[in-house]
Amino acid sequence: MKLSFKQQLLVLIGVITALTLLVAVVIVIPAVRTILELGQEISQLQVFLERQYQKTQQLRRSAQAVDELTLQIKRLDGAGMKKGDELDMIKRLEELAAASHIEQTLVVNFTEIPAAPLLVEAKSQTLNQSHYTFSFLNQGRFDDHLRFLRALEAAPEYFIIRQLNWEKRQHSAAVAAPITLRFDAIVYVWPSN
Repeated sequence: MKLSFKQQLLVLIGVITALTLLVAVVIVIPAVRTILELGQEISQLQVFLERQYQKTQQLRRSAQAVDELTLQIKRLDGAGMKKGDELDMIKRLEELAAASHIEQTLVVNFTEIPAAPLLVEAKSQTLNQSHYTFSFLNQGRFDDHLRFLRALEAAPEYFIIRQLNWEKRQHSAAVAAPITLRFDAIVYVWPSN
C-alpha cells in the first residue's frame, strides 16, 4: 500500500513528534530535574560554606583575643603580691625611699578575707580580697616626695592610694622645713593555688 505524499508527510511528522516527545521524556526532563537538584545542592553547600567561614572568622578573632588577654594577664601578673612576700616589699620600699632621699616610717598590716565560693547568679565577684595595707609616714622635700610617688607608680605592684595628706610645719626662714606626707596604700594578694 502506497501512501500518498500527504500521508507520508503526516507519518513523518508523527514519528518526529513521537521521537521528540520520547527524547523530552527520557532525556530532557530528567536532565532538567537533575540540574534543578544540583542548583539546590549548590545553594545548600554555599550556605554551609558561608556558615563555616563565619565560624572560622569567629575562631580567628577568639584566638587573637586569647593572645591579647594573655598579654594583659602577663602585664597584670605583678599587680598583686603573694602572701608572705611582705618582707621583700618592705625592703624594696625602704630602698625606694632612700634613693628618693625620703625619711620613711612604714607600718604594714595584712587583712585576710577568705575567698568566697563562686556563685552562678552573682554578677560581679572577687575571688580574693585579702590585701596588705602599707601606712607611710614620709618626710623630705616636695620634689623628693614626687620622685618617690612616681617610682611607686612605676612599680610592678598596683598600689591603691585613696588620699595623700601633705603637711608642712613652720620653721625659721633659714632652715628649709621638711614636708610630711602620710598615706595608706593597699596591695591585693593573689589567691594561693
